[in-house]
Amino acid sequence: PNVALNKEVVGSGKWQPCAVDGKFHTTFAPFAVQFPYYFVDLGAVYNLTSINLFCQNEGTFYDQGVNVPFDVHTYDQFMSECGYERHYPWDVLAKNLTFKRKGEEIVLRPEKPVQYIIIGRQNDIYPRSVQPIVIGEVQAHGEKLREADIPEVPKDDRPAMPHYYWETRKAVLGTQDIIEMDPSYGYFKPKAKYNDVVFGWYDDPTAMAVVRGKAKMVVVMGHTFIREINDSKLYMGFRPSCRNWLSGGSSKARYMRINSTYDPGDVLLITRDDQFDVEKVYQLLKSGTNSVLAGYPGRDTNDSLTQLLEKMDIEFVKTSLKSSSRFIVVEDSLTSHKYIPISYDIARYVDSWKAFSTESYSVEVSYLGVQDEDTDKELKRLVDKYGPLMERIGPCPRKPYNKNKGTELAVRNYNTLLKYQYGGTNFALPSINHHPGLIPSTVKSTTVVATVYADQAGNFFPLGVYANAGGAFRWTVVKSNRDNYEDQRLRINAHVDSIVKHDSWSRWPYIATDFPLKKQGQYVSPHGGALFLQLPRGVNITIRLEGVYRYPWLDLRNPKSIESFPQELKDYAQPPFLVVHGDSMITMLKTFDVYESGASEVTSSARHFDNAIKVMHNYRGTKWEDVRSEVFVADVQISVGYGHSGYPIMGSIDWSYLFTLWSSSIKHGGQPGFVHEIGHNLQVGEATLLNGNEVTNNVYRLIVDEINLGLNPYTGDMGTGQWSASTYQGPSWGYYRYLGKLFGHGLVGNGFIEARKIRPPNESAKTQFWVKQMCVETGYNMLPFHDMWHFPVSGDTKSTCTKLPCFFPKDQYTESFESKITEVINKYGGNCSRSNPNQVKFRGDIRRGQDDGLQPAQQLGVTYEK
Repeated sequence: PNVALNKEVVGSGKWQPCAVDGKFHTTFAPFAVQFPYYFVDLGAVYNLTSINLFCQNEGTFYDQGVNVPFDVHTYDQFMSECGYERHYPWDVLAKNLTFKRKGEEIVLRPEKPVQYIIIGRQNDIYPRSVQPIVIGEVQAHGEKLREADIPEVPKDDRPAMPHYYWETRKAVLGTQDIIEMDPSYGYFKPKAKYNDVVFGWYDDPTAMAVVRGKAKMVVVMGHTFIREINDSKLYMGFRPSCRNWLSGGSSKARYMRINSTYDPGDVLLITRDDQFDVEKVYQLLKSGTNSVLAGYPGRDTNDSLTQLLEKMDIEFVKTSLKSSSRFIVVEDSLTSHKYIPISYDIARYVDSWKAFSTESYSVEVSYLGVQDEDTDKELKRLVDKYGPLMERIGPCPRKPYNKNKGTELAVRNYNTLLKYQYGGTNFALPSINHHPGLIPSTVKSTTVVATVYADQAGNFFPLGVYANAGGAFRWTVVKSNRDNYEDQRLRINAHVDSIVKHDSWSRWPYIATDFPLKKQGQYVSPHGGALFLQLPRGVNITIRLEGVYRYPWLDLRNPKSIESFPQELKDYAQPPFLVVHGDSMITMLKTFDVYESGASEVTSSARHFDNAIKVMHNYRGTKWEDVRSEVFVADVQISVGYGHSGYPIMGSIDWSYLFTLWSSSIKHGGQPGFVHEIGHNLQVGEATLLNGNEVTNNVYRLIVDEINLGLNPYTGDMGTGQWSASTYQGPSWGYYRYLGKLFGHGLVGNGFIEARKIRPPNESAKTQFWVKQMCVETGYNMLPFHDMWHFPVSGDTKSTCTKLPCFFPKDQYTESFESKITEVINKYGGNCSRSNPNQVKFRGDIRRGQDDGLQPAQQLGVTYEK
C-alpha cells in the first residue's frame, strides 16, 4: 500500500495535499523560502521498500520542476512543523536528483527507518529565498515498524515535590514578616554543597540557616536581633518556629545565652562580644546536643564566634560598602528562588512535572553567565526530558502556542531556565529559527573590538555584532573610564516586550536578556540577538567580543560607515537582525528586509527619521543631543496593538519592511506610524488638551512632512466637523492643521515651547493657557475661532484676548458654517478680519541639527579593530 496517501505535508506553499492525493494531474507548488525544504509526515515509523517521486504533469505548470536539482532526506525521530530545520542534516537518501520530463517517476530505496520524507535543496544564495522543487506526487511503500514517538504532556497527579529551601525558610521564619538587622560591612556566603538556606537579604545575604551533619545553626547580621529574641513582641512569629527548627521540635528547648547555664536541647544565643570555649560549643553542635542562633556584625576581630564559624565552614565576606537597610522584609523570601542553587531548582523540575507546570520561575540575573557544572548537568537532563515536548507545543509564528493551564508555566519556565548557560551546554530554544532567527551553521564567527562612548545614558548602545542562539560568546573589557562597571549591563536582543498576557504566543515570551557587565565573561543565549551595552552617561568603553557574528553596520554619524554599508550588506547579511545607529535614533530591523530594499533606501529612511526626531525636538523646545536616543524594534508579537511608543518603540514585524520603503512611500508622507509613536514619546503633555492623547503626538507629522519632506500637510480635514457639536470635546488633529494653514507652523510650535515653560497644572489651566497663547502669538482675538470648537473661556482669558483685533478665516472650510460664524463674531463685537492673517514666526531653529551627521571623533559609537 501507499503509506504516504493523504498524509500531512508540511511546508510553505499552495495545494500541499496535492503532493499525496494519489493523483498524477495535481501539483504541490512550494513558496520560495530561506530554508527550501518541505516534508511528508507518514504518521508512524516505516520500513520502506521504496519512495516513489513523480514530476508534476499539469499543463498550467508548463516545465516547472523539470531539470531542477533536488535532494531527498529521511528521518525517523520526532520533529515539529516549526522545528524541523533544527534537525538538519537528516539522513541523506539521494542528492542532486532531477526530473528529465513531466510526469517522470524516480524510485528510491531507503535502508533506514522512515517517518519523514524531506525534499528540497541547499540555499546557496542566502539570505535570498529559494523555491524547492514543485512535485506531482510522493508515494511510499512498506510496512509499519512502530508508532510515531510523539511527545505528550506528562501526567503527574502527585503533589509538587517538596522544596528543601522553601520548606526550611518556612520552618525557620514561621509567621515572621520582618527582621531587624544591624547594617554591616559584609554578608554571609551560602555554600551549595551544604544546601545553606538564605532567608533574609537586602543587597546581599543577611540571615542564613545552616546544617552540618547533626549541627544546626542560624546566623543573623548584627547583635540587636539576638538581644531581643526572647522579649521583643516583634519576634512573636519567629521565636517559636526558629526554636523548633533548631531543636528538632523539642518542647523543652529554650533560648539561652552562651555564658548562662543551659541544658542539652537548648538553643544557644551567641554574639561576637561573647567569649567562650569554641571547641566545646563546636562539639555540642556537631553531636546535635545543642544548636546556635548567632548574631554576627562585620568587624575586624578574631573573636570566639568568628572561630566557631570557621569550624562550621560558614563564610562571612567583608565588603567596603555598608548594608543600607536595618529592617529586612523576610516574608517575600519564602518562595523566592534567590540564593538557591540553580541546579537544585532545575533538578526538582526535571523530577516533578507538577512543580515544573504549576510554579512560576523568575530568572535570577546574578546567576546568568556563571560557570557551574552542576547547572550544566541539570540543564542537559531538562532538555532531554522536556525538549521534544517543548518543540511540539512551543510557540512560533507559523503555529502559535495557545495558552492552557496545564502547560503555560512549563513553557515559560523552560524558556527562563535555558538562560542559565555558560558554555558547557549549547541549547537554543525550539523553533527559535523562526524568530528572532538563527545564523546558518556555514557562517564562521569572528572576533571584534568595539568602542562605545555614551554621550547620554541609554539601554541600547549597539555593538555591531550578533550572538547566535545556542552559541557561546566571550567578552573582555579592554579599557574603560569607569571600571567599577556600576549601572553597566550587557544586553542580548532588544525584543523586550512582554507577551505573557496574550492568549496565544507567536514567539517565546522571554527573548531578551541582560545582566551586569563585568571585566570578562562568557555566555550562551538560548534565543540569540544583537548585542548591546547599557551604559550611564559619560562611559567610554572598549570591549572585545569573541564567537560573535557581524551584521551589516550602518552608523549615520560616520561617513566611512555610510560608504561601506552596501558592501557590508553583501558580506554580513546572515544574522537575522541588524541595527542602524543615528544621532537621535537606533533602529533594529530584519536583515533580509534591508538586504532586499538596498543600502540606499535604508540609509535614506534612517536619515529621515533621525532628522525627524531632531525637528520634533526643535519644535517642542528641547535639545535632541541632551537626551537618550529613541529606539525602534520590530517584533513578530508585541505587548499591545500594531505598534506602541516607549523605550524601545515597538512595531509589528512588517514595520521592519515598511521602514525600508523610502522612495515608494516614506518620502511621500507614507508610513506615518513611526512618527505617530515617536510623537507619543515626545508628546508635550502640558499642551495636550481634552481627549488629545492621540492628537498632539500627530501634530509632529505636520511639521515633519513640511520641514523634512517638503510636502504641504495643511490640506484636507480642518476639524470643522466639530463645529456642529454642542459641547467641547477637545480639538481634533484638523484644528492644529487649520492653525498651521492660517498662521504657519510657528504658532503651534511656540505654543508647545511656552507650555513646557509654564507647565499648567491641570486640564482647565491648560485649556485657558492654550487659548490665551493663541491670541498672544497671533496678535488677534481668537476667541470667536475657538468658540466654534466650544472651548471654555475664563474671564482672564477673555480679558487678554478681547484687547486684540479679531480674526476669523473665510475660506472653503467655513462656507457651510457662515450663519453660525456670524452669530459667534457678533457675540464678540461683530468686527473680525476674515483674510490674510499675520504669519507667526517660530522662535526656535526648526532645522537645527538637520543632516549634521557627525559627532566628535570620540563619539563615533562603534569602531572595529581587525
